[in-house]
Order: sequence, then structure tokens, then C-alpha cells
Amino acid sequence: MSRERAASPQAAREAPEPIEGREPAPIFVWVTGFAVALFGFAYYGFFTGRFTADEGDSRTAQLVAASRKGPPDGAAVFARICSACHQPTGLGVLGVYPPLARSSWVLGEAGTPIRIVLLGVSGEIDVEGHTYRGLMPTWRAALDDEEVAAVLTYVRSHFGNEAPPVDAAAVAALRALYASRSTPWTGGAELEQAAKQAPGRQP
Repeated sequence: MSRERAASPQAAREAPEPIEGREPAPIFVWVTGFAVALFGFAYYGFFTGRFTADEGDSRTAQLVAASRKGPPDGAAVFARICSACHQPTGLGVLGVYPPLARSSWVLGEAGTPIRIVLLGVSGEIDVEGHTYRGLMPTWRAALDDEEVAAVLTYVRSHFGNEAPPVDAAAVAALRALYASRSTPWTGGAELEQAAKQAPGRQP
């Protein structure tokens, strides 16, 4: 096996071949990256919330009502929060979502539907000869007194229903009465009992 020839003086003076991936990054890349990271941390510190349960829209129902022009539209409230389950016709879905049309829970004394909207229902309830066991969510935090009154007035006067309108003052009274309660009604039996025990039954 022959020996390799020694490199010529001209070849020895040539710069070594570059090795890919080992070149140091230019200084402006480091400076730019540091500046972007510093800006990101500063932005996060000044403008990012604490990610706690009370973050987000901190407006109260009173502030929302004050910013609204005119009384709430019961039909609009119904379309926004009720129609997905109870259907635009108010007929509900048999065995799943109870109907609002000609329902005794809707047409009776106004306190009962107010209680349902404020606290929701989680339990067995009989509506027009059928038993429902789904969950009706609470709308106490999402709707102010006027909105609750408006949507219930709309429901009680549509879908073939004929019942007196609901007063926002009645909603406010029941909201205050159950302010310390955090759980929904356990079903139709408890709702009937609450109506019997009410200090002032709504017409």
C-alpha cells in the first residue's frame, strides 16, 4: 500500500473545508432573538390576566342593563338561550327537552318559571304527561332581572300560551330569596314545594 503524498505548499495554504452546522450564529441573530423574548415577557406581564375563575367579563347585571338601550327583547333572549333545546316552536324534543307550549310549569304562577330560569333543574320532572330527567342549566348569572322577565313574558304569551306577563321586580325578589343557594332544583316535586312555601305567591 503506497504512502499518501505530502500536501503541496499551495494546498497547505488553502482554507479548511467548512463543516456544516458548526458555524456560530451571527451576532444580530442573538440580539434580535433576545429582544423578541424580552418583549414577549414584558407583554405577558403587563397584559395577561391571572387565569382565575373571576377573570373575563367583569360587568355586573346592573352595568349590562345600564348599557342597554331600551328594554330587553324577550324574543331575542329566547332565540339566544332557549330555542336550541326547547326549539323555536316551543315544542321541545319529546323525552329529551320538555315543551314550553301549553306547559303547566309555564302557565302557572309566575314564581315557578322564574325559579326554573334562575337556578335550573336537575332531576325528574313531568311535563304534559311525559317524564324528563335532563339538566336545565341556571341562567342566574347570565341574565339580569329584566331579561328573565322579558323572556318569560315572551314564552307565556307565545306558542299558544296565554298567561300574564312577568314583572322584573318579582324576578329580583326571588333572586334575592335564593341568593345563597348554589344548586339547581332537584325536580318537579321540589319546585312544587318551593311554590307552596313562597312568602308571596306570584300571580
